[in-house]
Amino acid sequence: MIRRRDAAFTAIELLVVLLGVALMLAFLIPVLRERHRDSVFAELTAIADGELEADRRGFDLALNTLDDADPDFRKVSIDALGGNSFIRSGATPFFMPPWIFADLEGAAALAVPALVERLGDFDAQVRRAAATTLGNMGKHAAEAVPGLVGAIEDSDTRVQIEAIRALGYLGSDAKITYQLLADREDDPIKEIADAAGTARTRIVDALRHKYLVERADAQQPVP
Repeated sequence: MIRRRDAAFTAIELLVVLLGVALMLAFLIPVLRERHRDSVFAELTAIADGELEADRRGFDLALNTLDDADPDFRKVSIDALGGNSFIRSGATPFFMPPWIFADLEGAAALAVPALVERLGDFDAQVRRAAATTLGNMGKHAAEAVPGLVGAIEDSDTRVQIEAIRALGYLGSDAKITYQLLADREDDPIKEIADAAGTARTRIVDALRHKYLVERADAQQPVP
């Protein structure tokens, strides 16, 4: 009888311990998860601000958080992908910032569709960031032209402006938008009209450069 009671008490004690562990985990897991999110957010912010080198891990981290429920998180992920710090430090926005891994085209193939999807985000700051980053990627974002054309009609003026600028940065790849941009030069909003004029000039310059290069190549003697 005593042994049965001891066994019963042992089972109860075990259940109490297990319940305590479960309660502790229920408290700790959300705390640890939140701390991890804060750490990821800080890392992405550091990449976007140029305080941390943008390597493959940072690229993957940004790409995997583009659909986060928090719009601020989505925006900082896009900023990290775009490497806006490279632009601010003087790099030309005609090409994607120099990711520290070999397959740049492969990286663009992953990033561009995800960024185009963000052009339809419900949050305007996220849409603006997506358009800006696609522009910063230049020729590597050629597949984004249809999405950027759609963003020109966005309800947010700043999104329209960033989409127009992005098309200009895509250069000759955005030649199909030449007339569309010409029409927007008459927009009553001066910033939109100015952005359209600048973008159209960039496209013309890019097409002229491409023509001169192709002409020079054609005149090279055949070995």
